[in-house]
Amino acid sequence: MRRQLVIGVLKDTARMLELAGESFYRVRAYNNAVMALLKLDADFEELVQQDRLREIPGVGAGIEQSIREILDTGTTTVYVELAQEIPPTLLDLYNIPGLGTKRIRYLYDTLQITNLGELEYACQENRLLTLKGFGPKSQADILAGIKTLRRYQQSYLYPDALGAALQLKTLLEEITGGKVLVSGELRRGLEVVGKIELLVAGISQGDLPDVPEQSAAGIPVELHFTSKERWGTDAILTTGSAAHIDFLGSLAPDGELPIAASEEECYAQLGLEFIPPELREGILETSRTELPQLLAGLVTDKDLKGVFHNHSNYSDGTNTLAEIAEHGRSLGWSFIGIGDHSQSAIYAGGLNADDLRRQMAEIDEVNAKYSDFKLLKGLEVDILSDGSLDCSDDLLSELDYVIASVHSAFKMSEREMTQRVLKAVSNPHVNMLGHPTGRLLLAREPYAIDLDAVIDACREHDVAIEINANPHRLDLDWRWAHRAYERGVLLAINPDAHSLAGYNDTRYGLNMARKAGLPREVVLNTWDITALLEKFRQKGK
Repeated sequence: MRRQLVIGVLKDTARMLELAGESFYRVRAYNNAVMALLKLDADFEELVQQDRLREIPGVGAGIEQSIREILDTGTTTVYVELAQEIPPTLLDLYNIPGLGTKRIRYLYDTLQITNLGELEYACQENRLLTLKGFGPKSQADILAGIKTLRRYQQSYLYPDALGAALQLKTLLEEITGGKVLVSGELRRGLEVVGKIELLVAGISQGDLPDVPEQSAAGIPVELHFTSKERWGTDAILTTGSAAHIDFLGSLAPDGELPIAASEEECYAQLGLEFIPPELREGILETSRTELPQLLAGLVTDKDLKGVFHNHSNYSDGTNTLAEIAEHGRSLGWSFIGIGDHSQSAIYAGGLNADDLRRQMAEIDEVNAKYSDFKLLKGLEVDILSDGSLDCSDDLLSELDYVIASVHSAFKMSEREMTQRVLKAVSNPHVNMLGHPTGRLLLAREPYAIDLDAVIDACREHDVAIEINANPHRLDLDWRWAHRAYERGVLLAINPDAHSLAGYNDTRYGLNMARKAGLPREVVLNTWDITALLEKFRQKGK
């Protein structure tokens, strides 16, 4: 969490410097440090404690001083000084698509706009129409962006909230010496949550000093208090969901959950097996006849043998193929698929034919060192606007598998986008559809697409659908993932890793798969590598 704090303040400082018109090189120094910290594989706290921050690329004396200031005070002297000139609320405008530093500064200089509210009012009064470079469409887009942002306010990504919750849990355990549970939406593993909920046993609220109303990350906190005798009952009640509690109540003679010291005991008194928190949405777990089969077959982390969608330093990843292979082996996996970007993704160092063949040769060299692990030759190929792929079929046929993804032209109509994706998945070399709705949680809505038609096409053409495990995506959504499974489509959990640390995101995708009720056999990550490669080869014939 402290690393995330440092990243956030350095990023804000860089933007304040830009808004103040400071030199490009000074701004770049801060941005370079942000990128290095985002990609950092080493233990940040260890580097801080051992005075080794200078080992991080891009961290010189000035940036090191800023990092230590942030760790001590939560801000930087540079930021505080800039805030005397530039309203910090201007930084909120960066969250609106289409607004960068030049346009934000222009709005500030011409209309004295300092925050989102003033910008919204100016748009409603058509004041942007008088400004150079703005028109009816850009004004409408800005208004739509503000509405989307307001809808996301007081919402937090799962890993951000979980990290803050675990810190509070540790603190409360130290204070009370008792039992503390992260409950609510977080325990159920929802992609986006509104607050942190903690259940505390053995102490009353009045006896707890300095009850925090929000976490250090600014996330609202709600504490629930219980006794050891009611622990199991209240763990279920505070975890929810409301629909799950209603289902359980329907099984109790008086509609009330039985008092129990453990969740297992409470469920047993209702005639049920223990139901994992991620399934407690009042959807999949409510069929008592199907529940035993659902629980017995549910995919777990022990079932995973590898992942497919990952990036190396051939495109926009930070690690070599050899480093990725060693990391995969350390995780106990038998394979990792390399799916670097294709040539259209110039912004991400996309691979042309020569690059790809050079990478395939190096993969062969790495694989020759191991008998218990294999790097797979893949590619994340761009789906162009007309649905074609930006790589020849001949080249695609040389790969172990192909992921097809949309990375551009998000504003197509639903019909156009659907036809675009349908054409792509009909290509005989495509094995997997990457992040199928293009959403970025709390930042970008899914593009318009008929997912039902896409799922049917994937079934017809034997194309798996990705559950992109990056916590900003978690795409395909767990609700749709269940629907895809019901209609006979295979799925794959992929971290979309760009560094070794990124492979840890696999757990978020696994959580989505479990919420979707996916049995292990429909998740490609659980397949034996021989069967997996055979399936991919048969698809291309």
